[in-house]
Amino acid sequence: MYFSPTWHLSLHIFYIRCHPIVPLTKTSKRATRDHKAAYVQEVREAVDNHDHVFLFSFENMRSNKFKDIRLHFRPKPGSMEDAPTRIFLGKNKLLQVALGR
Repeated sequence: MYFSPTWHLSLHIFYIRCHPIVPLTKTSKRATRDHKAAYVQEVREAVDNHDHVFLFSFENMRSNKFKDIRLHFRPKPGSMEDAPTRIFLGKNKLLQVALGR
């Protein structure tokens, strides 16, 4: 297959038009103190509402097997009842604070 010398230039222009670069100053910061406090409170409420707590570590969070597990335990769309299982993903220190160190 033959590529012209300017094929990389046309791909670069296509990439810039489809995916504009957004400066980091214009993005919203998620890991603020309020966000972390709300996450800790959500974990504590889930511990109170559920009978068992299981802690485990997982090396590849983006693997298909782990995605299948998360989808299996996710509440069904449109159901008003609380999910029987809740999976929290987070930093170790944040979960330690939520569980009382």
